[in-house]
Amino acid sequence: RRLLSISGSTLSGSGYSQPEFRIKVTWPMIVKRMVKYIKAHNFDNDQSTCIRIYNALRHHLLKVRSSETGEELAVTDLEGGDIYDLVQKQNELNECGVTHVVL
Repeated sequence: RRLLSISGSTLSGSGYSQPEFRIKVTWPMIVKRMVKYIKAHNFDNDQSTCIRIYNALRHHLLKVRSSETGEELAVTDLEGGDIYDLVQKQNELNECGVTHVVL
C-alpha cells in the first residue's frame, strides 16, 4: 500500500513538488488505536480520555439500538435486521479487542 504520492503541483511557482499524503483510515483502525490507548492509560490519574473513548464505543452500539427519533430501544424491542446489525457491530468491536479492555 502506498502512503505517499507526489503531485505535479508546485509551491508558488518555485519548482518544488508538494507531496500529497493520502491515508485510508477505517473504523476498525480507529477502534484498534483506541484499544491500544486504553491498555496504556486505563489506570492513569486522569481517566477523562479513556472515558471519552468508552463513551464513543458505547454510542457506536447505541446508534443501532435507537429509533429514528433518537430514542434508545431495548435489545428485546429490536427486529430481525436491527438485531443482525447490532450483533455485527458487537462482533467488529470484539475482533478489535474492545471486550478485553472494557471488562
